[in-house]
Amino acid sequence: MPQHMVRTILHTTNAITADFVQNQFAVETDALAIDDAGVVAAVKTFYDTLIALYPATIAQNGYDVKIYVMPGIEPNYPVFEGTFNLASAPSGAAGPSEIALCTSFQAVKTPGLPQSRRRGRMYIGPFDAAQIDEERPNSTIISALADATAALVDDINTLTDHAFSVYSSVTQTSAPVLDGWVDNAWDVQRRRGVVPSTRTTWTLA
Repeated sequence: MPQHMVRTILHTTNAITADFVQNQFAVETDALAIDDAGVVAAVKTFYDTLIALYPATIAQNGYDVKIYVMPGIEPNYPVFEGTFNLASAPSGAAGPSEIALCTSFQAVKTPGLPQSRRRGRMYIGPFDAAQIDEERPNSTIISALADATAALVDDINTLTDHAFSVYSSVTQTSAPVLDGWVDNAWDVQRRRGVVPSTRTTWTLA
C-alpha cells in the first residue's frame, strides 16, 4: 500500500520562516494517487476547529500543505504542494511560543512489533495566553484537541481507499491509526522559541 507523509506549515504574521509551525502525519492509500484536495480539506477543517486556541501572531492565510511519497529517495521532493486559509483570523494575546499540547495516536498493538514504532504525535501551538494561565491545560482545551484529532482521522479515512496512519522511518512501513489521546500536561517545543532581539548584560562593580 503506497505511503505518504502530509506536512502542514502554519505561517506567522511576522512572515519569518523560522517561526512557522510544522506538523505531520502519514496517509496510506490504495488509490492510484492520493486525494490531495480531500487531504487539504481535512487539514483545513482540523485547524479551523482550533482557531480559538491560537494567538494573533498566527496568520490567517497562506498555510502550506506538502505531501511526500515515503520512504522516498533523498532529496525527497513533495509530490503535491497546496495552501489553505483559516476561516477567520486568530485574535488572542500571544503566550510563550514554545508551549504546546501534544495530541497522540497509535496503530493497533501487534505481538512482535514494538509499539513505539506504531505511535505518532502532533504538537499543537502556540497558544493564546489566556489558554495557558494554569499549571495544566483545562478539560475544555483537551477535549477540543482530542475531538479535532479524531475528526481529522475520520475525515482522512472517509476518503476513498485512504487511511490516517503512523509511519515508521526504521521499518519504512505504515499502519492505520486505531485510537489516540491528549494528556493533561503542557509540552515545550524549544525549536519554536523566538530569537532574542535584545540582551541585558551585567558586570561586577
